[in-house]
Amino acid sequence: MMKKTLCINNPGHLQLCEGYILYTPKEQKVKKEIPIQDIAYLILEHPHITLSQSLLVALTKAKVAVMACDEKHLPIGLMLPIVGHCLQAERVRYQCTLSEERKALLWQQIIRAKINNQADVLKQVTKKGSHYLREVSQSVSTDNATHKEAQAARYYWGCLFGSQFRRERLGRPPNPALNYGYALLRSAIARALACQGLNLSMGIHHHNRYNPFALVDDMMEPYRSFVDLIVYQRQGEFSSNDQLTQPQKRLFIDLLAQQCGAKKEVVKLYQAIGLTASSYIHILQAKRKNILFPYIIS
Repeated sequence: MMKKTLCINNPGHLQLCEGYILYTPKEQKVKKEIPIQDIAYLILEHPHITLSQSLLVALTKAKVAVMACDEKHLPIGLMLPIVGHCLQAERVRYQCTLSEERKALLWQQIIRAKINNQADVLKQVTKKGSHYLREVSQSVSTDNATHKEAQAARYYWGCLFGSQFRRERLGRPPNPALNYGYALLRSAIARALACQGLNLSMGIHHHNRYNPFALVDDMMEPYRSFVDLIVYQRQGEFSSNDQLTQPQKRLFIDLLAQQCGAKKEVVKLYQAIGLTASSYIHILQAKRKNILFPYIIS
């Protein structure tokens, strides 16, 4: 059973009550109870939300990812359990011993999967360029992966949203919609990797000294296309506003339940994220060579 995403967007207080989240809205007398065991992600959107310490502890023990949003209602902070798995120390040691040569091979896999999914998006929305991106994907080597990623991105965004579009974090719409979708996706992948006992700051390619989620940013690259597809298909709704409405945000929250392909099977996206995380563990243990990533299906 897929666990839910709970989004709180009104002022109120959250506290623990016998295994439940007890939510007391500020302007309403009706309290709500939500079982903690049913929640995977808690998104706090309003600046006037308070939480009890006992609830934070219970959420952490239940491996619930808690996201705080800024004044633009974009996720800006993420709380994850420090200990995500009983074999965490062993798995971090595996990460430490991963060679630079092996990292280069894994980054090559990641970029190929990302470009192939970009090609799938263009094909899905009947845009030109899918065949060209397939060719770029095939030409990715361990020496030029980052260069080919940038080359494919320039071509891809131009085909998808037009030559005038610029993918920028603080750019014009539909950039805010892409930002929100990516942020939620990043949180979901961070939770999956943390639950496997991995150190999220020990990346494969990303290695900024100030980035505590370098491994997450590596693993999410092929997943970005699932957000891109939603934004393109609903771009009329995202073309004029910098801030998303609640129904628009719900599109991305529901993304994790979307069907995708993985291991030649149809699975939910949240299941694919779990498969990606576990496949990386098997790579570290020398039980497999390739990271398992999902692909877009019609």
